[in-house]
Amino acid sequence: MESLHQGGLTQPLESLLVTIDAAQAVDLLHAHEGGSLEISKVISTAAGFYEKVRYMVDYREEHTIRRSAIERILRRILFIQNSRPTGELLLQELVESKYVTKELVGPQMIAEVDAVLAQYLVLLNGARIQTREMRHVVSFAASAVDVVLSPVSHAIDTGTAEAFYATVRTSVSNPSASSVLLDMQTYCACYRALLGSDDQMLAYALWRHATAALTPEQCAQQLSALILSIEHALKDEMQWTLARRLKDEAIFFRVIREIVREKGSGAHAVLSDRGRIATFTHEFLDKRLSLEQTRIQRSGVRAVMYLLMTKLILVAVVEWPYEHFILGSVNYVPLAINALFHPLLLFGLTRRVGVPGSENTEAIVDGVFQIVTRGAPRALTVRANRQAGIFGIIYFLMTLGLFGGVAALLQLLDFTIVGGALFVLFLALVMYFAFRVRYRAAQWKVSAEETGVFFVWQLLALPIVRAGQWLSRSFSSINLIVVVMDFILETPFRLLLNFSHQFLLYMREQADGVY
Repeated sequence: MESLHQGGLTQPLESLLVTIDAAQAVDLLHAHEGGSLEISKVISTAAGFYEKVRYMVDYREEHTIRRSAIERILRRILFIQNSRPTGELLLQELVESKYVTKELVGPQMIAEVDAVLAQYLVLLNGARIQTREMRHVVSFAASAVDVVLSPVSHAIDTGTAEAFYATVRTSVSNPSASSVLLDMQTYCACYRALLGSDDQMLAYALWRHATAALTPEQCAQQLSALILSIEHALKDEMQWTLARRLKDEAIFFRVIREIVREKGSGAHAVLSDRGRIATFTHEFLDKRLSLEQTRIQRSGVRAVMYLLMTKLILVAVVEWPYEHFILGSVNYVPLAINALFHPLLLFGLTRRVGVPGSENTEAIVDGVFQIVTRGAPRALTVRANRQAGIFGIIYFLMTLGLFGGVAALLQLLDFTIVGGALFVLFLALVMYFAFRVRYRAAQWKVSAEETGVFFVWQLLALPIVRAGQWLSRSFSSINLIVVVMDFILETPFRLLLNFSHQFLLYMREQADGVY
């Protein structure tokens, strides 16, 4: 690997290129193992169908679904079936549910997953571990297993995030924050902005960061303190402010990540040549933006289906019974509006999104070249707003006026209190969902001046979007359909599939004995 003065790359990027070598060796080892699990096509079809239905009613970002499925399986085995998970059992379920290909799973991968599970089961069996800590440990175990399944992808993602943090840390300042707090929040912001990490993914990154130099015994002894510090880090709002401010730099590092992912050992030569960076960036963005458009529309459809099912169920079990049994009569016009308006609004907001042009691509090329050759980007200072009190009052009054106007309109349409509350609740959630889906379209757009119309629209929508964000974060775990599926349907369903699998193996052995 060339040095900084020879190859022209900064030290964080040199380190990034070094980190993927070991992961590539592990991945090659898995690839040459071949499949060692026996999978029934009938059982796999049933399990795959169940997972599709499950995530139709539990909206999640696509890159978090497999990790979430691993955590769900571990929780079921540990706390519902009261059993000990093994690598073979876990991987069997993941292959049957089509989260992992059969060809990828061999003895080496099973052994690695067993080792990960054993490491975290030791923490779970600690004498003083609390329920809250158990949830975190299971989540860490799920993330660690997910790493085993995709070692190269994980090495590239985390290596790029670490290089991102190392590059921007010295450029970020906050006079009112301690250096320790600023370091932690900048670290979180880099993962949020670059990888789109949710709380569980980020918690695992913080856990790895905090325990890198600790022995398993020290991890067990300090478990409560470590988890408490991770929880505090996740709750601090500074990371979201920094993530927004670091948006452009995140775009540049995403391009760098894709160069490393596609070129492998040849990434150094590409990153050292501005012309090759430009060629790669133009070709990559053309393909990626087209793919993002498809993903955005697919995410929008998934969100609409999830919302439509939820709304119809709530209208049937909450709003209609309230009007029929409590008020004595049913007004079907507000009922129909409440059932259909929000899915249609979300569909309209997520169908068409803009695509950045060639000027944006040139700005990205310039940004990437500056990052790989000079390193430190523009200085970013986060300051406490001295007028926050006055602005907060204005924002509060604006929020009251906006929601008051919506309430007055609903009153004119003869909405009941329950119907109006459901309408406002889902309006906030829809606006937030639409913001998240449309954000994918803007994640490759370098910051620019906003038009007056767009700025006014953002200003008016902001209170509703923020309310939806708060609702989404506060009540994301409260999904009655998911609770029913996880705690009532899934366990007997999986037991039936496992029994069927064992029975088919038995029958196959009996058939083999005939010959």
